[in-house]
Amino acid sequence: MIKLLTTIFLFSTFFLSCSNNAGKKKSDLIKDTISVIAKHSDYDTVAKASYFKIDKDTITVLPFEIEVSLSPKAKAKIINGKETIIVSVSLTGTPKDITLLAEDGEFYVASSEKEIAYGQLAKFENIKFPKKIYDQLTDKDVYVNVYFYSGRKSSKDNLLNGDILSDRISNVVNKQFTLRGKLIYGDN
Repeated sequence: MIKLLTTIFLFSTFFLSCSNNAGKKKSDLIKDTISVIAKHSDYDTVAKASYFKIDKDTITVLPFEIEVSLSPKAKAKIINGKETIIVSVSLTGTPKDITLLAEDGEFYVASSEKEIAYGQLAKFENIKFPKKIYDQLTDKDVYVNVYFYSGRKSSKDNLLNGDILSDRISNVVNKQFTLRGKLIYGDN
């Protein structure tokens, strides 16, 4: 009888110790997995919040598109005059070192222009700037300003007046926007 009780006791102890170790290992595994998931989630949040592709020395703005929609008179003038439209983008921010501000009080991060025919989309998918400028920014969610004007093929002066897109880069990347315009003169 004592042998049987001892065997049951040892077997129970062995069984409980194995199940406790298994539970502990599973708990440790879950803890480690949660830690990895949290780190991965933090990375995804940072990547999503950055709005840029970050390389060793270069920052690339994620893509966005601009469509220009003109009044009937402006459309006719641009098409008949074989005129182009230039869509201009500038990125500005606030530097950590205020001595880097330009004379006009801006800190220029990057700029780009696309010349399009009426009806085409201006696709901005490769705006780059140095990482040292990115590191200088107090807020990585820089300001983007987009406007357009005529390509001055048929006239030495700009023919168009239109909307301006002015927003944070976080609200612009991976989206398409339509800017509306009309002739500067003769278009009510």
